[in-house]
Order: sequence, then structure tokens, then C-alpha cells
Amino acid sequence: MGNDEKKDFERLRLIPDFHEVPDAQLDWLLQNSHSIELQKGDFLFQPNTPSRHLHIVLSGALELYVLYGSNKRTLNHFDKGSTLGQFPLLKETEFTAYCQASLPSRILSFPISEFQNLLTMHEELTEALVSSRTTKPRKVSFQTLQNQKLISLGKLTAGLSHELNHPINSIQRDSAELNRIFSKGGIERLLIQDSELNERDQSLLKDAVSGWMHQIPDTTISSVEIQQVEKQWLKRLIEWGMKNPSDAAEVFTDTKVDPEELEDWLKKIKPALAETWLTGLQQLLQSQLLVTNISIAAERIKELIQTVKSFSRIDRETTQRELDLVSEIRDTLSLLQHKIKAIKAKVIFPQTEGPILIHGSGGELNQVWTNLIANALDAMEAIPNPQLQIRIRRENSQVSVKITDNGSGIPEDILFKIFDPFFTTKGLGKGTGLGLDLVRQIVEKHGGEISVESKTGETTFDVRLPLG
Repeated sequence: MGNDEKKDFERLRLIPDFHEVPDAQLDWLLQNSHSIELQKGDFLFQPNTPSRHLHIVLSGALELYVLYGSNKRTLNHFDKGSTLGQFPLLKETEFTAYCQASLPSRILSFPISEFQNLLTMHEELTEALVSSRTTKPRKVSFQTLQNQKLISLGKLTAGLSHELNHPINSIQRDSAELNRIFSKGGIERLLIQDSELNERDQSLLKDAVSGWMHQIPDTTISSVEIQQVEKQWLKRLIEWGMKNPSDAAEVFTDTKVDPEELEDWLKKIKPALAETWLTGLQQLLQSQLLVTNISIAAERIKELIQTVKSFSRIDRETTQRELDLVSEIRDTLSLLQHKIKAIKAKVIFPQTEGPILIHGSGGELNQVWTNLIANALDAMEAIPNPQLQIRIRRENSQVSVKITDNGSGIPEDILFKIFDPFFTTKGLGKGTGLGLDLVRQIVEKHGGEISVESKTGETTFDVRLPLG
């Protein structure tokens, strides 16, 4: 067996439908077939040419299309492992469409004249070829369904975002107006005047209150630490004569008021005014805090709408454009925040030096990142200290995206099956077995490859794509 035949044998063995075919039968298939090398743009066949072979795509990708005048309509895409052309059970016909290489490709062509020998001598190979020929339509049907769903999602998102933009803009305008009112200091001046302090102390108190009003809650401290600070505030406020101090304790904690500083001011204010003045300060700070929170929330909603609009683009069928991988994956992480928070996963996503650009369909590649990251999160549901790591690295003319989780791992005896259609390790009703098959198809359609390494406590999917 020559070097080319050895490589073709290895390529056949990697195709899921041929995993169980005996070596001798694959050798027979290679000896009775011929290989075709196609460069990008070369035709495997064109309309009105005889259909005398069954073609197996060993590497690369093909596009099947028809022409209506000058308009091109894509009928199908065939990636590595796909089978197309004349099936031996049918009599010879002519092709009615164009089949063109969309990437440099290697094709194994089996003549229908050998079908009788195939049928009588090689049962497992016959089953594999039949399975290969019938699995592709299932894959295409699923991918078509996915595309139709995502197109519908894109239309729904566009309409929903249009409807949401009006109330969000209104909220932002009202929030800005409230901020403007607070910035005039009228309410603040009333509070300071009610303190009945001398002119110098009122000026100093104004600076202190202004500082408290513009504090943003610290999101890095834990809920336990917050509760401890609130308890300390409750004790202080009761000592200062507040009858209902709970709300004030929460507000003073959020706005990071210094209790020692506030106590110094209370010593200067008449005791009879202390509770009324503390309540007024609480309400002023609480109002400003609510306005700030509303502004932040409205801006976050606008960002999420933009992310969903970007994620559910309707251009996923054929349109390819320049994409920044870092931005695309960051958007995916944003959409999966609910899953990340649910299992309290730590996400490690180091910053890269500048954007990493590729050419591709953003909608399709978003399905890749969503499937891989969601699967990683699912794998870590039952473990303590889950950690998701995403690394992007340029490697010569390619970019590598590695997605690693510290879950239980994938057993070695099924690792080679995970990209097979309808194979799943998830429980009944939880997995269709189509996610990773779709991921593989999309990656290969973009001229890339995907691999996986797994052991207990570490599973890494490595997606390699050509740089733009």
C-alpha cells in the first residue's frame, strides 16, 4: 500500500460510518476506487454529465448548487465524511446540478459497476456506505431546521429590540432628568439647613453628603461581609435613637458611609433633630442610589439586546465577513451568564493583544462556541470549584481556541464517538447527540478542525480555524 493509500485508509477510518468496517474491506474499497484531488473552485461534476460513481469526501468541503439565470442557489454542503453522487442501487442517471470544491478537497470515487461485488462480498462495507448515504440528509435536515429556528429568532429579536428600545430610552431619559435634579443640590441643601449647623460646618457637611451620594456599591464583597456591616450599622443607629433603622443600615452600607464620620456630625447636630436628620439623609442617599441603579440596569439591558441581535444574525446561511474571535466569544459568555452563575463557575479568559480576526459566518460560529461552553458548564454541574478556561492563540496561519473544564472527563472508550450524530453522554431527555456533530460540520465548513483531549478533571476542546 502506497503512502497516498495509507493516508486515504486513515481518513476513511476516521469517518464515523466506517469505524466498524474490517480493514480488509476498506482495502478492497480503496483498490477498486480512484482518488480525485480538487483545488478550491474545481468541479467534481456539472449538469448533464453521467453519474457513474459514489463519491466519499475524504477531506475538504464541496458545495452543491444550481443556477437560475445568473442567480446561484445553494442546495447543500458536503464536508469530510459525506457521501454523494450515484447510489449503486439506482440505474445510471445524469447530474442536474453543479458540485464545486469550496476548499481544497480529496475525493474517493467508487464506480457503480462494482456494486454487485460489494453487495455479495462485503456486508459491513455495504452497511457503512448505505448509512453514510442516508445519514447526510438527516444532518442537513437538522442543520436546516437549526438555521430556520435561528432565522426566526433573528426576526423575533429585531422586533423585540425595536419594541424594547422605546421604554428603555424613556427610562434612561427619566433617570438622567432625576440625576440632573439631584445635581442641582436643592434637596441636599434642605437637609444641610435642617442640621442647624454654623455656616462653616454646613459647607463641610455638604462636601461629605455629596461624597456619599456618588458612591457606587462594592460588588466584590460577599453577602456575608455585607450582612456583618449592616449588623454593625443597626447597632449604631439604635444607639443614635432611630426607631426603624433597617432601611438606613442597608443604605449606609451600600453607600459606604463611614460610621465614625457620621457620628462626629451627629455630635454637632441637636439631639432632638438627630432621628429626623438621619431619616432625611437615608432617603436622600437611597433615592440617588436607586437612580444610579436604574441607569446601570437600563444600560445593561441595551447591551444584552445588542448582544442577542449580534448573536442571532440572519446572515448565517452564506454570508461571511471579518470577525473578531475575542468579541464573539465574550458575547457568548455574556449570554451564558445564567448558567455560569447557577453553578458558580470561575471563568478564566485572558485578554489578548488586540483583536484576532478570521473570516466566517458569525451566526454559525456562535453555535460552535455556545455548544462547547454550554457542554463544559453542564460537565461541571456536580463538582466543587468548577473552572472554565478559554485560551485563544495565534499559531502560524491558524488560530487555536481551547475550551477547558475541570469536570469528570469523557471515558476513553467513547471519546472517539462524541462527534458522531445522535451520540450523547447526557441522560434521557437531556441531549440529542446533535450538538457536537453540528459543531464539527460548522468548523470543517470554515476550513478548520476540532479535536478533544480528556482525562479525569480536565477536558479540552481545541478548535483551529484559518486566520482572516
